[in-house]
Amino acid sequence: MELDLKKLTDELLNLLTDYLKREPQTLARITEIGEQLNNEGGMRLMRQVGSMVQDQDLLKASWLNNAWDGIGNWMA
Repeated sequence: MELDLKKLTDELLNLLTDYLKREPQTLARITEIGEQLNNEGGMRLMRQVGSMVQDQDLLKASWLNNAWDGIGNWMA
């Protein structure tokens, strides 16, 4: 399965807009994306998407770092 990293990055940026609301469905989807990336390509893909988020919004990248803590080898 080929992942569309740009699409996932855009979805994460959108989801992270509501990160501080701590809505369960938002947090679950952010986690699901991290797990999907980890399953498909491990830390390499997670870092790649994390960098893509960071390139667009440093604050959201910080939130993503916290949200993905504990997925695979990701540590906040």
